[in-house]
Formats: sequence, C-alpha cells, structure tokens
Amino acid sequence: MTEQSFKKARHNGTRTTISIDGDIENINSDVVSLIIKNNQVVSTLSKLQSLTYLKLINTKVSTIANCKWLTTAVIQDNNQINNITNLNKLDDLQCIDCNQLEIINLQKLRDLVVQNCPNLFSIKACNLINAAFINCFSMRTINLGNKLNKLVLTNCNQVQNLTFLVGSNINQIELINCKRLHSINSINNCGTIIIRECQALTKIDANINCNLMQIEMCDNLTIINKLNALKCIVSRCSGLKKINADNIDNLIIDYCNSIIDISTSGIKEMFINYCDLIKKIYIYPETEIIKLKDCISFESFYSKPIPIDAV
Repeated sequence: MTEQSFKKARHNGTRTTISIDGDIENINSDVVSLIIKNNQVVSTLSKLQSLTYLKLINTKVSTIANCKWLTTAVIQDNNQINNITNLNKLDDLQCIDCNQLEIINLQKLRDLVVQNCPNLFSIKACNLINAAFINCFSMRTINLGNKLNKLVLTNCNQVQNLTFLVGSNINQIELINCKRLHSINSINNCGTIIIRECQALTKIDANINCNLMQIEMCDNLTIINKLNALKCIVSRCSGLKKINADNIDNLIIDYCNSIIDISTSGIKEMFINYCDLIKKIYIYPETEIIKLKDCISFESFYSKPIPIDAV
C-alpha cells in the first residue's frame, strides 16, 4: 500500500486490536493486541511490554524478546529475526518465510508451525502438543519433549531419524520428502503414521504399534519388519521385497513390483494390486478376505501351518 493506514477494531468483545498497514512509527505502549503489515520503519517492539497477541507481515522487526506477556505470535515475510527465545508465556507461534530465523527456544510453547524458514537449525520446545515444519532444510537439532500429539515434517532434509520422539505418546506423524531420513524408531500406541517420498529409508525394523501405517513412494525401502497395525497401506514402493510384520489386520499393497514375500500373522483382509513378482501368498487361520488384481506372476495360495503348541 502507498497510503498509510491505522485501524482500531474490537476483538472478541473485550480485547482492542490495533492494526497498522504502512510506515507508521509511533505505537501506543500499552497496546495488548497488535497487527503490523508492510512496515519498514518499526524495528523493535521494546516498548510494547503489554502485548499478548502479535501479527507481523512484511516488517523489519528484528526481535520480539521484550514482549514478556505474549501468548500468540504470527511472523511472516521477515528477513531480520534471527532467534525467538525467552518468551515464557508464548503458547502459539507461526513463522512463515522468515529467511534469517535460526533458533527457536520456547519452553511453554504448545502449538508451532514453521514454514519456509531455510536457515532454522535448532528447535527446543519441550511442551509442544502440535508441531509442523515445512521446508526447513537445515533443521537438525531437535528437542520437542514428550507431550507431542501431532508432528508434520515436510522437506526437512537434515532429519535423519526420530530419536527425539523416544518417550512421547504421539498420535499422528507425517513424514514427507525428508531426504536423509534413514530410520524410524520404536513407536507405541500411535494413531496414524504417514511416510511419503523418503528415499533414504531402506528398512522399517523397529517395534511400531499404530492404527494406520501409510507408506508411499519410498523407492529404496526393501523390508518392513515388526509392524503391528490395524491397517497398513503400501503404495508405489518399487524396491520393497518383503513384509514380515507382527500383526496387521488389514493390508493393502499397490504397485510394489519387487515384493515377493508377505508374512504377517493375524491378518484378516489382504488386497494386493499390480505387484508383478508376487508368486505365492500364505493364508493364516485368521484370514477372511484376499483379493488380487493384475499380479501377473501369481501362482497359488498356501495354508500357513498352525504351530503345534497352538493346537
């Protein structure tokens, strides 16, 4: 905007929000809720120590460390902020297109979204409940505590494993195009795990217990071991050769042209489509439904022997 503007609006019936669009320098020091857009004048908020809500879009603000009462912050299109730390009341944070952001250290934070922050390398937030990191190419030092409920990692190229989740009771995990992710740690009682286009992942060989496991386009994945899931969907994993799971109720495999062996106890339903090399399938006593489509090498079904001690 070429025209400076100032707007004062009632927010939630009790909180007054000051909205600034343009290069206005003077801001009332006792303001509680503040939105600043397209402002290249204000570089510090040191006088605004009563703020609880802050939204910055296309500004040159370089620090928000003095906003001790801040509970919610949205920072977008900012090339000045290097770190966000020591805000002990901050509960909800969104950082989008903050090119110089390197460090986040917030002990009370519960909800976090970080997107297009290519230089972020360190995150410490031990009370997080929900976290999403998208296009954070440098992130490698991660401490998210053990309260995490949902985690999304998309294009986080330095993440190699999920050891930072050990001890957490996480319910939902999404791992998308994390180029160096090579291992998945043991995960207990998780709701949903989605893994997509993680090309360094060669095997899943940890005790994983979940409701839904969905794996797509992980071309170098060769084996899935020790999985315990109500439902498992594996699609377009061209290198997958074997599934040797502990217990899967419902298994769907699509376009996995290298798979030759499926061995999983407790399976009730199995749907296999367009898997060119599969020749035989064991049928367990629990198996109720098996459907195959366009598996050109398939020969026959075999009954899995019942162990003597189970008779």
